[in-house]
Amino acid sequence: MFVTCINNLKILLKALIKISAILCIILTLSACKNEIKELTLSENEKSLIVGEDFRLEAILEASKDESEFAINWQSADNKVATVTEGLVKAIGVGKTTIIASAGDREAYCQITVIPEPYTQARLEFLNNPYATGISNSFILYMGTVSIDWDNAEGKNEVLMFEFNVDATIKDNIPTGVYNISDSTDPYAYTPYTITPGYLYGQYGREYGSWLCSTKNGYTEHTKIIRGKIRVENSGHDYSFEYEVEDENGKEITGTYTNNLSTTTIMMSR
Repeated sequence: MFVTCINNLKILLKALIKISAILCIILTLSACKNEIKELTLSENEKSLIVGEDFRLEAILEASKDESEFAINWQSADNKVATVTEGLVKAIGVGKTTIIASAGDREAYCQITVIPEPYTQARLEFLNNPYATGISNSFILYMGTVSIDWDNAEGKNEVLMFEFNVDATIKDNIPTGVYNISDSTDPYAYTPYTITPGYLYGQYGREYGSWLCSTKNGYTEHTKIIRGKIRVENSGHDYSFEYEVEDENGKEITGTYTNNLSTTTIMMSR
């Protein structure tokens, strides 16, 4: 019996030696394997104006050699922002996520793209433009920094609204909330309404409120068809807080503040 115990002990010892050898091999291989410990980005969130770009840096920490790992870049929505080797470019208004990946690790940056701000404006007065006797009109033109009022070229944008005021008013837009009419009937353009964008006549003349964008020599005109604008006016110091929507369902919001004098255009349509 004693001999049997000794033999069993020897067998157990040999098994332990084999297991130890296997463990040593596994540990050795693990020590030699190059693994990603952490992947982060230089920024977790960023706001951009349409057309702007910036570079994201991927910071990778590996157990041995970081250079063995390639960083893959992806945008969740290329219509909002694109990414190439970490260079993020703002394409359109909205939100998206930039994703950097390497091995089984991912890192994220939330991108918010806002419109190019309107930095200049002009105001025109139209005397009884629809010959209804109900109202006079003012047209507000708001332009981005690159707009040239005399010769719009290159990349620029103009947002225009046609405000309807009481027929006795000729020098300013009164304080109040103006709602975009849902009609193209001139008799619907009563005071404190805004004329929606629409085409009229044989040649499709543009009336009312429009968003005009010129990029790379091509101009696109989009009707503004719903929403409202809150106007504050003190001695021609204006504040226009707009919440409107174009014919494609695009929401356009913001506030423009400036002192505006009025150019008078005597006309009827």
